[in-house]
Amino acid sequence: PVIRAPWQAGWVEAERTIHVTTETFEGTGPSPRRAQALTIGLANAFAVAPDASWAAIGSPTPRGWHWTPRPELADAIQRAITLHEQGHALELVELPLQIHSGETGP
Repeated sequence: PVIRAPWQAGWVEAERTIHVTTETFEGTGPSPRRAQALTIGLANAFAVAPDASWAAIGSPTPRGWHWTPRPELADAIQRAITLHEQGHALELVELPLQIHSGETGP
């Protein structure tokens, strides 16, 4: 059996969850923009503007998330958010997930 310290249970649960939030992204254009963020586990995040004019992939860093613009993913990110919010059980949405080592991004 695997024995985990009590604090590890929270990390394991967080790694298995998907969250959708509305966030303000600064430094993504002439003014801050509001967008929905889809977080998968602790190390993968995607964001998309409501009109799909902006989309990005998030990578964790010691100072927070680093967002890389990926406008070609806007439709897929919106579809994944819609499926999650509506509670759909099965549908394939291709998003580029990253495997992170103990080191953090840029």
